[in-house]
Amino acid sequence: MEEEGCQTIEQQLGVKLPDAYRAFQLNRSASPVDPTTVADDARVVVERTLEHRRGFGGAPPWPRDVIYMGDEDDACPYALFCSTGRVIQTDHGDLQAQPLCDHPDFGTFVEQFQAEAEHDAGAPGIISVVMAVIPIVCLAAIAILLNRFTPLPFWACFVLAVPLFLLLWGGFLLVVSCLLRRRGKKEKS
Repeated sequence: MEEEGCQTIEQQLGVKLPDAYRAFQLNRSASPVDPTTVADDARVVVERTLEHRRGFGGAPPWPRDVIYMGDEDDACPYALFCSTGRVIQTDHGDLQAQPLCDHPDFGTFVEQFQAEAEHDAGAPGIISVVMAVIPIVCLAAIAILLNRFTPLPFWACFVLAVPLFLLLWGGFLLVVSCLLRRRGKKEKS
């Protein structure tokens, strides 16, 4: 975002942006914070702030001091309190509900986000390890089963195991995807 974008936000929303937020927007290229988490389009910030000031989604209206900062594509936006610099992640835009996360100022928010990004990039999570090991184990198990119950040599069983594994693994991923999508819909309602 350019300085002009920061000025647009201030003029159209009647706020003075915290220095840390303004500095971040003007120099964000060095940060791992993505433009969804902290919106980089002044029009989006203005439009979403005005929606929340009108009580978006049935949540209580936001005061004039608070602006929409971004979200995680989860309908739980980050709110920036311009007078104090405080940042919270709201529960579906409700400033009166217990925040999902709370930072005393924008600088602390960015520092914590960067630390989490570095931590996540450092060591693979358990899900990553499991998702890497399961296919290998399954492929080997299919090849061993084919070798045990067919007269084919092991190399041929292994070659046949690949398409069988791909069918089984694709089906497994499809089922998991459907279950997660269904769970996400239930949580949003």
